[in-house]
Amino acid sequence: MDNTGNITGNRNGTSWLHWPDQIIDAVCKAILCVTCAAMFAILLANVFLRYLFGTSLEWASELPELLFPWFVMSGVVLATSHNAHIYIGFITDRATGAARLALAFLRAGLIIVTYAVLAWVALDLLPIVADERTPVLGVPGSVTYFVLLLGFLLIGFKELSILIKALHGIRTPSEKVAYE
Repeated sequence: MDNTGNITGNRNGTSWLHWPDQIIDAVCKAILCVTCAAMFAILLANVFLRYLFGTSLEWASELPELLFPWFVMSGVVLATSHNAHIYIGFITDRATGAARLALAFLRAGLIIVTYAVLAWVALDLLPIVADERTPVLGVPGSVTYFVLLLGFLLIGFKELSILIKALHGIRTPSEKVAYE
């Protein structure tokens, strides 16, 4: 056990529960940093060009629009990692024993099913929006919907991971704060 009373992954053979989440979190953090910096740099460059030279970059409005969904979905997936996105665990946190486990299953099931349906809808829309292209860069509209699909799948995976960890007695970051 660690100093917060949690069972650590290394002692009871559950270290495998953490590495997929850590990889996804690292990738999402990198996407957040890159997309935020890129959007800021593009918009800043366009503002300077507009005010200093009276011109602008043609693609400067399109690229941030294409990067923004990556920025948002990576943030949502990270929020899910910390049980901060659609957190309805306040009910589960107050329950104990079998009731806590049953509520955790219900909560995870609802969220996983919801995001599976959203992913299915996004998948169905991919061929429809593939014909739409941005005016300057010519990027298909399916790129944005693919980001949504990927985000929905990762949120479902993260929720499943939270449930599996709960079954192994590993608390989420929000639960650690609530109980300390």
